[in-house]
Amino acid sequence: MGVVGALATLATIARAAGEIERAGLLWGALEAEERRAPATWAIDREAWEALVSADAGPEFERARRTGSVLNLDEAVALALKSVE
Repeated sequence: MGVVGALATLATIARAAGEIERAGLLWGALEAEERRAPATWAIDREAWEALVSADAGPEFERARRTGSVLNLDEAVALALKSVE
């Protein structure tokens, strides 16, 4: 849950900052990690997804698809880059 939760938090922060593409990439990476190792969410996953993807549009969906093929190391590198 640690990595998935961190990706969810960073995607939400990116979305709130108007960084639609970064939010989509991070959320796509989160979904890829869920497929590799299903996570137990301590919170309502759908609520987090709604925060990140609400009215995001095609830019978000393109980035989400791109993020969905990232491995965990790539997702972490992307997440760390967002705080530089």
